[in-house]
This record gives sequence, C-alpha cells and structure tokens, in this order.
Amino acid sequence: MIGRCWIVAHSHGAALALLAMRMDEEQVETESELRGSTLSGTVTRIPGEGVRMRDLVEKAVLIEPPGPPPDQPLWGKQPETMKGLIVWGDYLKGHKIWDLVVKGYMRDGTAENLLLPEKGIRGNSHFPMCDKNSDVVWAEIYGWLAGGQGMKVT
Repeated sequence: MIGRCWIVAHSHGAALALLAMRMDEEQVETESELRGSTLSGTVTRIPGEGVRMRDLVEKAVLIEPPGPPPDQPLWGKQPETMKGLIVWGDYLKGHKIWDLVVKGYMRDGTAENLLLPEKGIRGNSHFPMCDKNSDVVWAEIYGWLAGGQGMKVT
C-alpha cells in the first residue's frame, strides 16, 4: 500500500463512496452487496490481506450527497484517523426533500458539515464545481483537507 488517500465525491458518487467505505474485504469480492446501486462492472478485491476500503481513506469530502443517509453510521466502522466533511450549497432551505436529507446527514454526527451560505458563500447550485465561485468553494474544501492550511483565493 502506498498510503492513505483523500476522496472527494459528488451526489450519487458520494453515495457509492460511502457504500465502498462501509464494505468489509469479503463484501468487496461479491457483486451481490452492490445490488440496488448503479455501480456496474466487475468489483475487484482490494490488494493486501486484511485491507478494507475504509482503511485506505484518510479524509472524505461528500458534496451534496443524496438522501436519505444510511441507517448505519455514515462511514461504517470508521477508523479513528478518518475524517469526513459534507458540503451543502445554497437553495436547500424550504425544499421539503433537501431539508430531510441535510438534517439526516447532520444527525449522524460523524462528519463536519459545511453549509456554504452560513460561511457567506451564496448562490451555489447542486453542482458547485460548475458555479462561478467554484474557486471559492474549492478553497474551503482544500483548506479543510489540508488541515487548515487552505488556499488563498484572490
């Protein structure tokens, strides 16, 4: 193993990232565990004995993940060293479904939640990477990933 990684995943990709991190080595070998997801193709066993997906992840950022969140802990049996951030854009309040989704993820309590409007970053859609202020959004995400080092956006 080279080392642990950071994952940044958006929307349905965030749901698949969570699914992968909650799987044990034995489960990764079977496609039966993936029924109900849109993941297709062959699932490859993770190299190395006793290595699980979640052991390879140091930090995970989920950008507007779909809901509802899983009934089990968000990250599964999360290693103490793994940290999570969930990023939420604008236009969520007052939307019946998004209200439930956001509250569900916030209730889990195993990840930090970054609500962009509360940081004064407004106008973001469900695709903040495509919005005019995507550099500002990325600076917030990278700052969290880098442990407060951050990026200066001018």
